[in-house]
Amino acid sequence: MTTLAQAEFLKRLVTHKRVSSTRMPGLTDKGVELLLYGTGHADNASGSGGMMAGISQLLHQAIARALAPESEATAIKPVLDEHTNGRWRIFQKIGWGPSETRGTTEMVMLAHVCLPGVQGGREFTLAAQQSVPHNSDSNLPLVGKKMLTLLTSSMQTLLSSSKEAKE
Repeated sequence: MTTLAQAEFLKRLVTHKRVSSTRMPGLTDKGVELLLYGTGHADNASGSGGMMAGISQLLHQAIARALAPESEATAIKPVLDEHTNGRWRIFQKIGWGPSETRGTTEMVMLAHVCLPGVQGGREFTLAAQQSVPHNSDSNLPLVGKKMLTLLTSSMQTLLSSSKEAKE
């Protein structure tokens, strides 16, 4: 699947209940809930699973920085909760590692973000990719920092441009 096809597929999964025209035949609401939330398969104390329990907080941190630039870097969940009445959702898949075929260390993220209450309600799907030269596990922190910089800049542009347009 191309990156664009993957992003479209994720958008259709998240909007399955709301948009009947793009529902996938044979896919049930329970199947979607399992993929997105891990319903019935959560094994951690928070009770969340599936794509809600993604390993990365890079996107969460970038959104929190855009919504409340003055807040502490550790205040991610409180910032998201405050701006959305605790109803935010970030569904994500992320991959990273050395690429022998391209000779780089890469990070790829696919996510769907729901921010009810932010600027009238924001929802979007994104795909992001970053890489650094040389395929080595030791470069993972570098590519992670590069991804955070990209996501932070993108979220600041996306969320502040909408704010300015409404004023």
